[in-house]
Amino acid sequence: MDKKQRYDVFLLVFGGMFAAGCAWVGLCPSAWVLALAPVLGALGAAASWCVLARFALCRREAWLEKSFTRPLKLLLCPLLWLLYTLAVLGLAPAAPAGQEDLAAALAVLAGLAGVVAVPLVLAGCGAAALVSAAKHMKRAQGSVLYREGPFAAALIWCVGMAGLVIAGGFYLLV
Repeated sequence: MDKKQRYDVFLLVFGGMFAAGCAWVGLCPSAWVLALAPVLGALGAAASWCVLARFALCRREAWLEKSFTRPLKLLLCPLLWLLYTLAVLGLAPAAPAGQEDLAAALAVLAGLAGVVAVPLVLAGCGAAALVSAAKHMKRAQGSVLYREGPFAAALIWCVGMAGLVIAGGFYLLV
Protein backbone atom coordinates (compact mmCIF):
# COMPACT_ATOMS: atom_id res chain seq x y z
CA MET A 1 0.00 0.00 0.00
CA ASP A 2 1.55 3.32 -1.04
CA LYS A 3 1.30 6.53 0.95
CA LYS A 4 -1.63 7.94 -1.02
CA GLN A 5 -3.74 4.87 -0.33
CA ARG A 6 -2.71 4.91 3.34
CA TYR A 7 -3.79 8.52 3.70
CA ASP A 8 -7.07 7.70 1.95
CA VAL A 9 -7.78 4.90 4.43
CA PHE A 10 -6.83 7.04 7.42
CA LEU A 11 -8.98 9.88 6.10
CA LEU A 12 -11.99 7.57 5.82
CA VAL A 13 -11.45 6.19 9.33
CA PHE A 14 -10.76 9.48 11.12
CA GLY A 15 -13.27 11.48 9.06
CA GLY A 16 -15.97 8.84 9.52
CA MET A 17 -15.46 8.70 13.27
CA PHE A 18 -15.45 12.50 13.48
CA ALA A 19 -18.65 12.79 11.42
CA ALA A 20 -20.37 10.09 13.48
CA GLY A 21 -19.32 11.78 16.72
CA CYS A 22 -20.56 15.18 15.53
CA ALA A 23 -23.87 13.62 14.49
CA TRP A 24 -24.19 12.03 17.93
CA VAL A 25 -23.41 15.36 19.61
CA GLY A 26 -26.05 17.15 17.55
CA LEU A 27 -28.77 14.52 17.83
CA CYS A 28 -28.37 13.30 21.42
CA PRO A 29 -27.99 16.17 23.89
CA SER A 30 -25.92 15.14 26.87
CA ALA A 31 -23.60 16.72 29.41
CA TRP A 32 -20.90 14.26 28.37
CA VAL A 33 -20.31 16.27 25.21
CA LEU A 34 -17.90 18.35 27.29
CA ALA A 35 -15.77 15.25 27.85
CA LEU A 36 -16.17 13.95 24.29
CA ALA A 37 -15.30 17.25 22.56
CA PRO A 38 -11.49 16.95 22.93
CA VAL A 39 -11.58 13.43 21.49
CA LEU A 40 -13.66 14.61 18.53
CA GLY A 41 -11.28 17.54 18.13
CA ALA A 42 -8.35 15.13 17.89
CA LEU A 43 -10.20 13.04 15.29
CA GLY A 44 -11.00 16.17 13.28
CA ALA A 45 -7.37 17.33 13.43
CA ALA A 46 -6.17 13.91 12.30
CA ALA A 47 -8.65 13.89 9.41
CA SER A 48 -7.55 17.40 8.40
CA TRP A 49 -3.91 16.36 8.45
CA CYS A 50 -4.75 13.37 6.24
CA VAL A 51 -6.52 15.70 3.78
CA LEU A 52 -3.53 18.05 3.70
CA ALA A 53 -1.04 15.23 3.30
CA ARG A 54 -3.07 13.39 0.68
CA PHE A 55 -3.97 16.32 -1.54
CA ALA A 56 -1.04 18.71 -1.04
CA LEU A 57 2.00 16.84 0.21
CA CYS A 58 1.64 13.69 -1.89
CA ARG A 59 2.43 15.67 -5.03
CA ARG A 60 6.17 15.36 -4.40
CA GLU A 61 7.94 12.50 -2.70
CA ALA A 62 10.33 14.82 -0.83
CA TRP A 63 7.40 16.55 0.87
CA LEU A 64 6.43 13.28 2.53
CA GLU A 65 9.73 12.84 4.35
CA LYS A 66 9.32 12.81 8.10
CA SER A 67 11.83 15.61 8.59
CA PHE A 68 9.63 17.88 6.44
CA THR A 69 6.20 16.81 7.71
CA ARG A 70 7.02 16.58 11.43
CA PRO A 71 7.40 20.36 12.03
CA LEU A 72 4.27 21.06 10.01
CA LYS A 73 2.33 18.42 11.90
CA LEU A 74 3.55 19.78 15.25
CA LEU A 75 2.39 23.27 14.28
CA LEU A 76 -0.94 22.49 12.64
CA CYS A 77 -2.39 19.59 14.62
CA PRO A 78 -2.61 21.25 18.07
CA LEU A 79 -4.16 24.37 16.55
CA LEU A 80 -6.62 22.31 14.52
CA TRP A 81 -7.42 20.23 17.61
CA LEU A 82 -8.25 23.39 19.54
CA LEU A 83 -10.43 24.77 16.74
CA TYR A 84 -12.31 21.51 16.22
CA THR A 85 -12.84 21.11 19.97
CA LEU A 86 -14.33 24.59 20.20
CA ALA A 87 -16.48 23.92 17.13
CA VAL A 88 -17.86 20.71 18.64
CA LEU A 89 -18.63 22.54 21.88
CA GLY A 90 -20.44 25.20 19.87
CA LEU A 91 -22.37 22.54 17.97
CA ALA A 92 -23.63 20.88 21.15
CA PRO A 93 -27.16 21.73 22.27
CA ALA A 94 -27.91 22.51 25.90
CA ALA A 95 -27.70 19.64 28.36
CA PRO A 96 -30.98 17.95 29.34
CA ALA A 97 -32.79 19.18 32.43
CA GLY A 98 -31.52 16.45 34.76
CA GLN A 99 -27.86 16.93 33.88
CA GLU A 100 -27.20 20.61 34.69
CA ASP A 101 -25.04 19.83 37.71
CA LEU A 102 -22.97 17.30 35.77
CA ALA A 103 -22.59 19.74 32.88
CA ALA A 104 -21.47 22.53 35.22
CA ALA A 105 -18.92 20.26 36.94
CA LEU A 106 -17.54 19.01 33.62
CA ALA A 107 -17.36 22.57 32.27
CA VAL A 108 -15.38 23.72 35.31
CA LEU A 109 -12.98 20.76 35.07
CA ALA A 110 -12.51 21.19 31.33
CA GLY A 111 -12.01 24.93 31.71
CA LEU A 112 -9.41 24.56 34.46
CA ALA A 113 -7.53 21.89 32.53
CA GLY A 114 -7.71 23.94 29.35
CA VAL A 115 -6.35 27.10 30.95
CA VAL A 116 -3.20 25.26 32.02
CA ALA A 117 -2.77 22.47 29.49
CA VAL A 118 -3.63 24.12 26.17
CA PRO A 119 -1.01 26.91 26.31
CA LEU A 120 1.62 24.43 27.50
CA VAL A 121 0.82 22.01 24.69
CA LEU A 122 0.85 24.77 22.06
CA ALA A 123 4.17 26.16 23.33
CA GLY A 124 5.73 22.70 23.66
CA CYS A 125 4.69 21.69 20.18
CA GLY A 126 6.01 24.98 18.81
CA ALA A 127 9.39 24.45 20.47
CA ALA A 128 9.55 20.84 19.25
CA ALA A 129 8.64 21.99 15.74
CA LEU A 130 11.40 24.60 15.85
CA VAL A 131 14.01 22.00 16.85
CA SER A 132 12.76 19.49 14.27
CA ALA A 133 12.72 22.14 11.55
CA ALA A 134 16.27 23.21 12.40
CA LYS A 135 17.42 19.61 12.00
CA HIS A 136 15.59 19.39 8.68
CA MET A 137 17.17 22.63 7.48
CA LYS A 138 20.68 21.30 8.22
CA ARG A 139 20.15 18.07 6.26
CA ALA A 140 17.85 19.09 3.43
CA GLN A 141 18.91 19.76 -0.11
CA GLY A 142 16.66 21.39 -2.65
CA SER A 143 14.62 24.54 -3.03
CA VAL A 144 14.56 27.29 -0.44
CA LEU A 145 10.90 26.67 0.35
CA TYR A 146 11.52 22.98 0.99
CA ARG A 147 14.65 23.57 3.04
CA GLU A 148 13.67 26.64 5.07
CA GLY A 149 9.87 26.66 4.96
CA PRO A 150 9.22 24.52 8.06
CA PHE A 151 11.78 26.52 10.06
CA ALA A 152 10.22 29.83 9.05
CA ALA A 153 6.73 28.59 9.95
CA ALA A 154 7.94 27.29 13.33
CA LEU A 155 9.80 30.52 14.07
CA ILE A 156 6.75 32.63 13.23
CA TRP A 157 4.63 30.35 15.43
CA CYS A 158 7.03 30.64 18.40
CA VAL A 159 7.30 34.43 18.08
CA GLY A 160 3.50 34.64 17.93
CA MET A 161 3.15 32.43 21.00
CA ALA A 162 5.69 34.56 22.88
CA GLY A 163 3.71 37.66 21.94
CA LEU A 164 0.51 36.08 23.23
CA VAL A 165 2.21 35.08 26.49
CA ILE A 166 3.54 38.62 26.99
CA ALA A 167 0.17 40.19 26.15
CA GLY A 168 -1.67 37.69 28.37
CA GLY A 169 0.75 38.27 31.25
CA PHE A 170 0.38 42.02 30.88
CA TYR A 171 -3.41 41.65 30.84
CA LEU A 172 -3.42 39.47 33.97
CA LEU A 173 -1.02 41.70 35.89
CA VAL A 174 -2.69 45.01 35.11
